[in-house]
Amino acid sequence: MSVNVGKTNFIVFIKRRQQDVNITLDGEKISRKEVVKFLGVFVDQHLSWREHVKHCKAKIVAAFYALKSSRKLICENSSKLLYYIV
Repeated sequence: MSVNVGKTNFIVFIKRRQQDVNITLDGEKISRKEVVKFLGVFVDQHLSWREHVKHCKAKIVAAFYALKSSRKLICENSSKLLYYIV
């Protein structure tokens, strides 16, 4: 098994102060991130939900905009069905 260092990141969970942490694998430096996506959930270094909520909000706004735009093109029953699906 091999690790692709270009796709590998790490995160340090902190309370207050930034700490300088460097990790290398086979002589290559692994990049540190403040926010990572793990199993579909955005996790930041403070373990808050801020980034995940921001991402979900953007997806919901886009879905409702598409629903609102399609309202003139489809009948009322189909529009209600799409609303309940979203």
